[in-house]
Amino acid sequence: MTIVDIDDVRSATARVLDVATGMSDATMSASSRLPGWSVGHVFAHMALNAEAFVCVAVDRRGDRTGVMYPRGMATRNADIEALALAPRSEVIDRLRDSCRAFDVAWSTRVPDGACCTVEGSPEFQASTVLLRRLREMEVHGADTGLEALSFTEWTESYVSADLEDQWLTVRLRTDETVCVIDELGREWSTGVTTSPRLDVTRRELLAWILDRKRGAGLPALVAWGDQSRWGR
Repeated sequence: MTIVDIDDVRSATARVLDVATGMSDATMSASSRLPGWSVGHVFAHMALNAEAFVCVAVDRRGDRTGVMYPRGMATRNADIEALALAPRSEVIDRLRDSCRAFDVAWSTRVPDGACCTVEGSPEFQASTVLLRRLREMEVHGADTGLEALSFTEWTESYVSADLEDQWLTVRLRTDETVCVIDELGREWSTGVTTSPRLDVTRRELLAWILDRKRGAGLPALVAWGDQSRWGR
């Protein structure tokens, strides 16, 4: 598994900012691939996510649990909505400034320890934040629906860092046996099957697991948003 570093995040961030800076007002207000969200909503979410991880870094350096959204999810959602409706230049400036703040906060060591999205939510470790931020830029970049940020453009460093862990969720989200082989010749299987193996690229496989692509011949998975059904 590839270990993510700040340079991986910087590379993905630069690509997102380059695309965002060149967008028109019409593109910003167009529908994204996420239900009910415009492209502007997606970029607003990216900006607030960066700011939230800056809060985590500050908390951890103060030997406190890192809380991304200390004012709660309702306020976070309202902030996304408000920023998404702001002028394009304001959205881009906020995204650029928040990405710069993230880079400053995480370019030097942050003490590992417990973090959470909001108070009382499941915990994660500060050591996972760089991968989480890289995933944010790559996956939500694809959610904009913009070709330059498609899953086909995901970096090998991101795919290598995330695919192994995400694959572990597959057997919890379908009762069907899945067996595929990627372009590197590696077989990914949830069990023994007599069905022929499917040829799938690593990017396609990860996009399928993350509900960003329907894979030809691959089963539908229980959606990420319906985790109560996992392992049914």
